[in-house]
Amino acid sequence: MDKCLLCQPFDLDDQQIVLENTTCLYIQSPQHQLILEGSGLIIPKAHRPSVFDLTQEEWNDTYSLLADAKKYVHRRLKPDGFNIGWNCGEVGGQHIPHAHPCHPSFCG
Repeated sequence: MDKCLLCQPFDLDDQQIVLENTTCLYIQSPQHQLILEGSGLIIPKAHRPSVFDLTQEEWNDTYSLLADAKKYVHRRLKPDGFNIGWNCGEVGGQHIPHAHPCHPSFCG
């Protein structure tokens, strides 16, 4: 998909790939860290329009990367809790049509 922002995360000016596994990436934007420290996205490497389109392997890798991202954020920030959201479809609040099922950010 040519115009999907998350299909080419290496091309995004301010995104950093923090963690990676076989099918997924955990990315963070230094700019967004100033607004919501610890926030990031877990995205499949392949284009998937929503979380409902993930393969079983991508589901498994998403879960694994979520656990790794939690450890990473906890080591750095020692939060009291986490907020994880899945927005699916425009009406559901999804603004980029590429699955980004996890947005681990800290609370507290």
